[in-house]
Amino acid sequence: MKRKIKRAVLYIFRKPLNLGLLILFVSTSFLLLNVALTKWDTKDSIDDESRTLEESEASKLVVPEGIRDWEYYVHPEYNFSVYVPRLLVKREYDDSGDYLFFVRFEENRFSENGGVAVGVSDRTPEEEETKIREILGAEFPGLNPEKETVKLTSGNAIRLDYRAGDVNEPRTIVLVRNGEYTYSISTVPEQIDNVLAGFVMLE
Repeated sequence: MKRKIKRAVLYIFRKPLNLGLLILFVSTSFLLLNVALTKWDTKDSIDDESRTLEESEASKLVVPEGIRDWEYYVHPEYNFSVYVPRLLVKREYDDSGDYLFFVRFEENRFSENGGVAVGVSDRTPEEEETKIREILGAEFPGLNPEKETVKLTSGNAIRLDYRAGDVNEPRTIVLVRNGEYTYSISTVPEQIDNVLAGFVMLE
C-alpha cells in the first residue's frame, strides 16, 4: 500500500515536471524560429534596398539591344555606374597609389567579351592624360594615340584610341571629369560605346 502511494506521489510530481519541460522546449523553439525569421527579413530588406537603388538607377538608362545580358556595376562612394560584360572577374583596389580607387573586370576562360577597367583619381583630365601617355609611352616608345573630344551625359570627355600594333591589343581610354574626380574608363574599342552607355554619375 505504501509503495502504491509513493508511486502515485512520484507520478503526480513527474507529470508537471515533464509538462514544464515540454512547454519550455516549445517556447524556446518558437523563440529561435522568430529570431531566425527576423534576421532573414532584415537581410531581405537590406538586399531589397540595394536592389532598388540599382534598379532605380538602371531604369534611367537606355540599354543597347546587344548588351541586355550585361551587368550593371555601381560604386556608391565615388558615385558612378557602368555596364560591364558578364562572367568577367572583378578586382577592386582602394588607394593603389596612382588611383584613389581602381576596379578591373578581367577576361578569363569563361568570358566572351573584352575586359573593362575604371580608375578614379583627383587629377584633372589633362593630368590624367599625361600620366597615361607616360605609362604607356615607357612600355611602347613613340606611342601616339588618336585623340578626340566626345560628349557624354555627364559632359565633355577626352577619348584616346590606341590602335592594334601600337600596343599588345587595341585599347580605348575615356577620361571624364565630375566634381573633384576624374574617371578613367578603359576597354577594347568595339565595346567602349556600350560600356559608356551605362556610365552615369549618381546623385
